[in-house]
Amino acid sequence: YNQDGVSLSIVFFFHIMNVPSSHTHTHAHTYTSILLPNKRKEKYHGFWGPWQPSGPPLPPPPAPPAPSSGVFLRHSSAPTLCITVQQNNETLFGVDGNVLGVVFGQCDAYSKWAIDEDTNTIYNVQIALKNKKVSFLHQDQSCDILTDVAVMKNYHDMGVIYVARTRTLQVPGCGNQCATPSTKWGDLRNATLILNDCSVSSASGFILDPSNVQ
Repeated sequence: YNQDGVSLSIVFFFHIMNVPSSHTHTHAHTYTSILLPNKRKEKYHGFWGPWQPSGPPLPPPPAPPAPSSGVFLRHSSAPTLCITVQQNNETLFGVDGNVLGVVFGQCDAYSKWAIDEDTNTIYNVQIALKNKKVSFLHQDQSCDILTDVAVMKNYHDMGVIYVARTRTLQVPGCGNQCATPSTKWGDLRNATLILNDCSVSSASGFILDPSNVQ
């Protein structure tokens, strides 16, 4: 056949043997084949090439969001202090389930907090870099007044959320209760966070400060 795919005819002759000469026949059968144009194969367009979708190439997947750098969590009665994780806690770099205490103290890397997109719960950015699920500011599930609020695993509705309108740290799972300083409007250095009624004066005044001014 030629390059242009011209139809060709192939003639086969069959001579039937072992029959009387008077019945000898020669049969000719013609087979015609239609040939497709002789196109050059392109790379990967054949069956054995790697799979490729038709159309333009797909865009690359979006990059994962950058980790939050966090903000300082302060109280208006002690604006130079930050709520921070107690770094002398021997379980600071511990395993799942550890409870990490928080205090009002010097602003540092362990004083950076962010709000979880799924639960609106406040979490500690530095602890989340090691283990996100144990990094949440949280009540201990008892909802008892004056019990500690610390960093731990997040359980249903027991995490602390920030309410900007009232500037409070509320615990939805404990009704009308909030995280408050353990001392009243005095020197808050080394004060802890405890659960109290949201109506007490020290419950209000919390500030999420993105300024990074220590």
